[in-house]
Amino acid sequence: AAPIQQEFFTMPEYSVLPPEAVGSTQREPVDNRWLMEKRAAALRELGDVSETEKTFMALWNTFVSQLEVQLSDGRLAPALLVFVKECAQELVVANLRNALVLHCTNLWNHGAISASDATHALETYDQQAAAVLCAEGGE
Repeated sequence: AAPIQQEFFTMPEYSVLPPEAVGSTQREPVDNRWLMEKRAAALRELGDVSETEKTFMALWNTFVSQLEVQLSDGRLAPALLVFVKECAQELVVANLRNALVLHCTNLWNHGAISASDATHALETYDQQAAAVLCAEGGE
């Protein structure tokens, strides 16, 4: 019998990697513009979602697409904190706290993050929001 050969695939094209590339840390930059355009178009077409939620999800999708690693459930909580810290300015200016609460609730409902992870993300947002507002001359 012929030996079974395991195949590995690239992201996001899902093309088969040649055997000599498996295990290599060298990666070509991936152009995800087409994927981001498809996601943005799909978000715009949603009729039962508010503009605030669409804005939040576009920001989240952009953040996730720029990550170097595949985002699994085990990495969602730390990624969420990085998102809140890195995107604090955009989140605060667009008044997206309620959308963040909804996102955290959805992640918790699906078992992707714990209640304490959600609370920590929201506390981090509140701290970041205070800093952003202070820097802008707010309260």
